[in-house]
Formats: sequence, structure tokens, C-alpha cells
Amino acid sequence: MTNLVSRKADQIVIRDAAVTDLAALNWIYNFWVGQSTASFDTREMAEAERWNWFNEHERQDLPVLVAETRGQVVGWISLSYYHARCRDTVEASLYIHPQHRSRGTGKKLMTELMKRAEESKYHSVIVLICTENLASLRLIRDFAFEKVGTIAEMGRKFDRWLDIAVFQKII
Repeated sequence: MTNLVSRKADQIVIRDAAVTDLAALNWIYNFWVGQSTASFDTREMAEAERWNWFNEHERQDLPVLVAETRGQVVGWISLSYYHARCRDTVEASLYIHPQHRSRGTGKKLMTELMKRAEESKYHSVIVLICTENLASLRLIRDFAFEKVGTIAEMGRKFDRWLDIAVFQKII
């Protein structure tokens, strides 16, 4: 997976994730766990945990989508319930393969996810982004999400406190 080579001209296909994609999803997620503040996790997710996560999304009919280029998963996005008592509000999570950033993959994934959220009649989508994650902040503004707040020192990673910006889109 780490030797993935992709070019701008490669076609990006967005589709529902399958069980056979879980290793790629987990590799992408775990890369960012170790390298960035895109996730506040400090330990990599085990394959069994990813399997349980995926099964729970399927059970709750929550979308998990992948972006695929040349038969390789290069990104993924999902919706999760923001809170157990608020089933009309969902939270989006997005991760892109490090060698496939800045190629429109995130935009394509978010476009399809927002379409699915609307079709499922969710009332709003929430996105939580570490304030130092500039690429994600730019992407979410392209989709007319409104910043509704900042949670100061929400988590600690890499020996520093990190703030979270909270964005919402009513659909």
C-alpha cells in the first residue's frame, strides 16, 4: 500500500466500501494517527477494531465510501451519529492516502457523502477539525459549512494541547 503511485489524470471512482477495503481504510487511518493531528488517536487501530467499526456502520445504515484509482483505495469518508440521542445529526470523517492528497479526492468524497446525507434525510452534518489542519479547513469551507465554535484544548497529542473547530451544515 505504501508504494501507491497515482497521477492527476487517473480517474477517481467513488463507491460504497466493502469488507475487502478494510485493510486499506485502516492503513490510511493509521498513517495519519502516527503522522498528524487529523485524528486524536495516539495508537493505531487494530484490524479487529476496524472490522467492528465497519459492521456497526452497516448495522446502522451509515455510509462508508471509498475513493478508488486504478483499483487502489486512495481515500475514504464516513458518517457516524454525532451523539447517541441525536439521530438526525451525523458527523463526517475523511482520510486521504498521503500520496493522493490535493488531487480532488476529498472533494469528490465529500460531494457524494453530502448527497447521501441529504437522501437519508439527516438534518445536519457536523465536522470536527483540528485547527492546525489547514487542508481540511479549506475543504469544509468549500461545502458551505458554517463554523459554529471552537473547543479549546480538546485533546493532547505530540506533547501539545490542540483546539478543535466545529463546523455544521444544515441540509
